[in-house]
Amino acid sequence: MQEVKVVIDPGYSSFKFAFASQGNLQTWKEPTLVSLIFEFQSMDGVEPDDSAVVEWQGKRFLAGNDAVSTGLRIFQKDSFEFLYKQALPLFLKKLQKQLKPDEKLVSVALCVSPADFFKKEEILSSVKEVFPEAQIRLFPQGLGAWILAGMVPDCVVVDIGYNTVDLLPFCSGKFQKEKCKSFKGAGVVNFLKNLSYDDPHNLVSLLEKGDEKIKRVLQENYPVYLASVIQPFVSGSKLILTGGGSLFIPKKSLPFKYTVVKNPVFANVQGVASLI
Repeated sequence: MQEVKVVIDPGYSSFKFAFASQGNLQTWKEPTLVSLIFEFQSMDGVEPDDSAVVEWQGKRFLAGNDAVSTGLRIFQKDSFEFLYKQALPLFLKKLQKQLKPDEKLVSVALCVSPADFFKKEEILSSVKEVFPEAQIRLFPQGLGAWILAGMVPDCVVVDIGYNTVDLLPFCSGKFQKEKCKSFKGAGVVNFLKNLSYDDPHNLVSLLEKGDEKIKRVLQENYPVYLASVIQPFVSGSKLILTGGGSLFIPKKSLPFKYTVVKNPVFANVQGVASLI
């Protein structure tokens, strides 16, 4: 039996994955979307393929890209319960179905926002429900980016998501857990939502498609807002920017010394994959 490992970075806009098998690392992401399939339901879209259907707690679901492919109603909520108690188990069940007959998942690593670490046992329970025999480890979101950036001894990792911004300070090469900060609602999508009152799902879709107008609005306005949020906590520190939101930070647009990590969308899962 071939042993495989996975690193997952759950986000309110997308789940990022790094799948390690036979020395190879495959990365991908899927939107954090879920569709519940009712037994009697008329659909405007395409009938879901049975291979894409995930059965969980006596119900049938589609998750991620599969949830977008039909006319089924899509569920997406910005809550801990939705992210870790519904979306995470469904994506794990989907991954379970995708494993080859000769593959056994032996390790699951999760990149978790510092704001959610106090609910560690609930997160672990969601994973154990699907993979009870796998080794499960939790890492703070941003740690993987710090590793890929060269493990700078003294710095602050700024993980800019679509919904949340996390700060992870490092001093003399050691992670300062007690000084972490998490700003829910400070990400790029929520910023756009407050400007336009548009549907967050639609805004994410526009961002993923590279809409130039949306991109320009972010580049011209978001850095000023971000600086005002993090200024009291990062003054004088070298910053390492990561996360999908960092793609919308132009050079020299922040009043700090900073660099953007290579491949910021997958930096967390790639960096953590080197630890497992």
